[in-house]
Amino acid sequence: MTGWEDRLANLFGHLFGAGFDRTLRLFWHFFFLDFPRYIVTDVALVAFLWGERRRHPDPEAGDAFAGLDPLVSVVIPVLNEAGTVLRTVESLQDQTYPRVEILFVDDGSEDAPPEVCREIQARFPNVRTFRMAEREGKSPALNLGARYARGEVLVFVDSDTTFDRDALAHLVRRLRDPRVGCVAGNVRVRNPRYNLLTELQGIEYGFAIAVGRRVRAAAGTLPIVSGAFGAFRREVFEAVGGYDPGPGNDSDLTAKFRKLGYRVAFAPEAVCMTNVPTRLGPLVRQRRRWARNLVKNRVFKHGDVFNPFGAGWRPENLLSSLDSVVFHVVLAFTSIAYLLDMVANYPAILPFVLLGNYLLYFLAEGFEAAVVLAFSERRSVDAWSLLYLPLFNPYKRMLKFVRAAGYLEEVVTKGSYRDPFAPAKVRPRMERW
Repeated sequence: MTGWEDRLANLFGHLFGAGFDRTLRLFWHFFFLDFPRYIVTDVALVAFLWGERRRHPDPEAGDAFAGLDPLVSVVIPVLNEAGTVLRTVESLQDQTYPRVEILFVDDGSEDAPPEVCREIQARFPNVRTFRMAEREGKSPALNLGARYARGEVLVFVDSDTTFDRDALAHLVRRLRDPRVGCVAGNVRVRNPRYNLLTELQGIEYGFAIAVGRRVRAAAGTLPIVSGAFGAFRREVFEAVGGYDPGPGNDSDLTAKFRKLGYRVAFAPEAVCMTNVPTRLGPLVRQRRRWARNLVKNRVFKHGDVFNPFGAGWRPENLLSSLDSVVFHVVLAFTSIAYLLDMVANYPAILPFVLLGNYLLYFLAEGFEAAVVLAFSERRSVDAWSLLYLPLFNPYKRMLKFVRAAGYLEEVVTKGSYRDPFAPAKVRPRMERW
């Protein structure tokens, strides 16, 4: 036999001649860590939602707004985005929800947003604009908009987003439950057809948001209301002091709501479309920033949720942070440890072990893709993206290395305090942890 045939025979000898124990040894990361995380939770989600449909719960039970339609204030921070803001406003004007005001906050833009915002304000009577003389950062811009908002519900959106016509109505509907403090919208990719990288991000958003956030919301552990599209009770927003300056302000604000005992809901029908990075460099920088923010907020700033004697401790808050830390931070490093384990102990059959891993994950991702399609509001778009599913696992593995670098950067150097997301003059006001 040739060398490759010897290795192939050796692999099958390990897999089938040595039995089940050897298989677990070769693929321990998938069977012990990733399989429970993804397949088991997807099955639980399907079972939960099927049960919910059979019970037909009354969505208006315990109506916090007593059957009224509260005024919704949509706050849009703008920074050098003159080409996108009109489309965002037109999408909001087309909402089925009846009572909406829109507040633009120009964060010291250097292109045309001041003129564009004034033109939009003249065109639409429910739009108001505010301008900062120079850039202060996203958090101060959002806080300024919230200060002048008149609504009982604050909705924060990015200035390059658009929305399904009933998106705001679905967000408010979740807030009719007085136990819910904030609601995450369903953020989907607007530009998946741009290139291969955006196609893979489209799959990722379907897995992580459309399905993943359903699972975590159903379990009561949803840790974040995305800054791209989310709704908050105004009185709670004011009670927690609004947004703190610096990056990661969306997950930080959500954690503060959770600490006051409010639930974090997910509205999968409230669909928001956003553009994702089209080049690898911006994508890597984005994911490193997200990784730094996760460590900063979950481990350092809100680490008191791990202390059973602390004021912010609640079982659901502990589970929420544990879920983020274990299944993002820990699994990123165990993936690297697994690869090093295989290289050190099975070099002769390493290509076949990697192939076996690829096939196992591809089958798992195929099952998850079926769940995405089952609950998708854009089934034809998602079905087309799944043509790229064979490439999704290498993409996901690459991002694990990127995230691991971001986690280490935050632990070792506190890189979030140097993030250009916040202007240099604002960084001294950021709390240190």
